Formats: sequence, structure tokens, C-alpha cells
Amino acid sequence: MQTVLNRLAGRLGQGPFIADKQGRFRLTVDGQLVMLTPQGSELVLSTPLDAPTLREGNHYNDNLLRKLLQQVPGWARQAPQALVLDETGELAIEARLSLAGMDELRLQQAIDQQLALVEHLQPQLATATVVPQWKQMIWHP
Repeated sequence: MQTVLNRLAGRLGQGPFIADKQGRFRLTVDGQLVMLTPQGSELVLSTPLDAPTLREGNHYNDNLLRKLLQQVPGWARQAPQALVLDETGELAIEARLSLAGMDELRLQQAIDQQLALVEHLQPQLATATVVPQWKQMIWHP
């Protein structure tokens, strides 16, 4: 796997990837973070989504979450990415790639797909309106 990452770094014109304390490799492309994490026989690509409108206090915005989840089957036919909640409860796009037969071209394609999905979803996350919490009001004449 390190060989594939070194070749990808060469293609991207950057220095070699160095893992952090959790074993994750970080790549930033056009301001978007892609974390590459080896897990057994898979490489997990994860990109956090900046979604301030997704949470309403301690609850999730059900309408926005439903809208996002309805889009997943459309791209799932061509891309391995899925919407997930990470370990901190934040929304992310994640792809699990088999390390068997992995090369830098396949990895770069998966990263490109991931970033394209992020670009597609970000405007929806930024412009989503938070549904107001209605309070029952009693009319007094």
C-alpha cells in the first residue's frame, strides 16, 4: 500500500504520505480533506462534509438528511462512496476500496469521484434551511 501511496504522491507532485498517530494519511485537494485509512484488507477514503444546517441542537435535520440519503442510490451504481456519520457524529462521504490489485490510477479515480460528490453536495448543505421548531400557541381574543 505504501508503494501505491508513494506513486500517487508522485503523480500529484507532492512529497510522500506520512501517517498520523491514528494511522491515517491526509490529502488536501482544492481545500477538501481526504483521509486515507488502511483497515485490514481495505483502504477507507473519508471526507468530512461541512454541514452546519444538518444539526438542530442535539437532533439532526431530518428533511436534509432524507434529501441527502435519497441521492445515494443514484451515484452508488458508479461510485463506491456512501454517506456515513463518523466517530464524532459528523456527516462524511466514505469509500471502502479493496487493497488487492490497488494501483495509483484506481486510487486517484476513487479520490476524484469522492471530491466530485463533495462538490455536488456542498451547495445543498450550505443553502438548506433549518426547519423551525414550532411551538403551540393559543389564541386569546
